[in-house]
Amino acid sequence: MDIVEQLRKSANIMYAQDGYTFRLGLQNEAADEIERLREALQKISAIEDEHINPPTTPSEANLWGIIEGCVRVAEKALGGE
Repeated sequence: MDIVEQLRKSANIMYAQDGYTFRLGLQNEAADEIERLREALQKISAIEDEHINPPTTPSEANLWGIIEGCVRVAEKALGGE
């Protein structure tokens, strides 16, 4: 089960401790944040699938290197996806 699914599932569980009943309140917010971050990382990772003309200047080559680094970081954060 994915961590987002686990968080959403646990958000619907009531907990009892020392005579008090409560529900932890941040699971849905945490799941939403994880989904937003994953979506952003997936967009960055997908850049390498787009056709980009080869660099023709040192500045463009530098930009390519930066983009490539961002893609590698995004893919690593996504677990190699």
